[in-house]
Amino acid sequence: MSCRTSCCKKLSLIFALLALVVLAAPAFAQTGTGAPNLCLQTQYNVVQKQKLNCSANDVRVAQVSNVRDLSGGTISTCIQGSTFSFIADFNVVTTANAINAGGRDNIGLYFQTDPSKTDALNGTTCSDNIIAPLHNCSSATGSTQCGSSGYKEFDAPPDNCGDTSSSVNGNIIDTILIQNFVCTATNTVPCVSDPTKQCLSLPNCTSWQVPGSSILCETSAPFYPYPFDASGNPEAIPGSPSKCNCGVIPLPIQPVNPQPLALKACNTSLTNNPSPPNPSFAFTTASATTPGTASPTNCDAGPEGVDTATYTVAVDNPNVNGAFGDIIVDKICDSAYGTIFAASGSCNAGSTGKTITGTNCSALDVPLDSAPGTFDHYKTCTFTAPSIGEISSVSDTVQVLGHSAVPGSNVSWTAVGTNQVTVHSSDAPAAATVEKTANATIAACATVRYGVEVDNTSGADEAETLSVLTDSSFGSLTSVHDHVLATTCSVTQSISPAGKYTCTFDAQFCSAVDASTCIQNTDTVTATLVADEAGDPTFNQASNTLTAKECLTLSTP
Repeated sequence: MSCRTSCCKKLSLIFALLALVVLAAPAFAQTGTGAPNLCLQTQYNVVQKQKLNCSANDVRVAQVSNVRDLSGGTISTCIQGSTFSFIADFNVVTTANAINAGGRDNIGLYFQTDPSKTDALNGTTCSDNIIAPLHNCSSATGSTQCGSSGYKEFDAPPDNCGDTSSSVNGNIIDTILIQNFVCTATNTVPCVSDPTKQCLSLPNCTSWQVPGSSILCETSAPFYPYPFDASGNPEAIPGSPSKCNCGVIPLPIQPVNPQPLALKACNTSLTNNPSPPNPSFAFTTASATTPGTASPTNCDAGPEGVDTATYTVAVDNPNVNGAFGDIIVDKICDSAYGTIFAASGSCNAGSTGKTITGTNCSALDVPLDSAPGTFDHYKTCTFTAPSIGEISSVSDTVQVLGHSAVPGSNVSWTAVGTNQVTVHSSDAPAAATVEKTANATIAACATVRYGVEVDNTSGADEAETLSVLTDSSFGSLTSVHDHVLATTCSVTQSISPAGKYTCTFDAQFCSAVDASTCIQNTDTVTATLVADEAGDPTFNQASNTLTAKECLTLSTP
């Protein structure tokens, strides 16, 4: 071997080692303490305060799929304002290759856990990861596997942070557990599966080092966390300011806003509602922001409002296909009657100043099944209001407040305002009755039409003149007076022999009734006559005695 050749090899080795020292020293000579939730620039600044430009495109995250919860169930939605953890498959794309299977070393994967942030470069809300061999995701996830079956390590042990090469492991799927991700509708992006819907955005960055200028990057089993050296310096960071790539991809999870519906109906005994207190609800829900309607919503409390009203409140969550799981009702407040139910505290006083007389709404203080899209599983409760009084009307709504029963979620909600319900009463109409009864017959009167006949029974040649006609009870019969109500009788009547004079009179008599509820009158008529011969005396002639009797009967229809 020539000296030239040998010297060149030695010099090349020296220059290579010197280059490694020169490249490595500025980036990693400083000491500091990283943390597993620092974003890429913040993590890089722990050892090198230099602005990253991330201009290369050697390694990037192209897509995320198969998102599931820690028990393996598929996740497609999250509750706005909540935080949640998930496991997903990340498609890591590598375009770079190198001689002797070099590729790109110590791949760092940074995911922004707060989508309201626009990138994964700055801040302290990132999930920091590497490409690791297959392993259990965490002690909390049982046997669920994280890491990648395409894991490769091109550097000598103990370096074990995954490397990539387009010719060796190409595009790989790295399954990663991300904890405490924030569900927010800020900075959403169109979903890949349905661009008409909005999904969470996932700002992310990848970093790498290149063969020949990489550093030792070592993490430990069983969960292969993001690696730090003995001084607390991060190890999976860019080998230079350009050795990184940042972008935003959709996370296939839709943020949803808990918006249960609250519906209300009324019932009274005068309202046509055959099965109180369970009205037959008729829903007309067009969207999550359009309140439903229930029937009946107008009830008659009757005259004077004496009939009490029973109200039924229904709670359901039809608009997001049960996406935010069970819901818990914390408080039901009525605009007219105040607190219907409150797990704690109380509602504002109602407008009537009256309180309800009974309720079973405390039964709603349990997780309620939020059924998909329909009211098949709505929950109801009832409360009874006091009488509203006469000529009155009470129109009210209820407000239902609660929170999500999803573990770890502190999301509270207020149901869309209920439909208005009115209970009305009328004035009792003015009315009276009059009833007459007879306790006993005490006295009575009777009007009798009497007939009088005066006959001349003297000799054949004796004419007689009637001068006076009187009655023993009624007096003179020739005029209307006292109890003589009418008469046809008169005097100075000449009655020829064998002739007669007749007349009638109406007279009224009154007396106490006897034991058989009858009254009677007994009397006689006396006529005063004079013969036609001079010197004949005037004489009186009494009639027969007549008794008039009338009996009474008391009855009602």
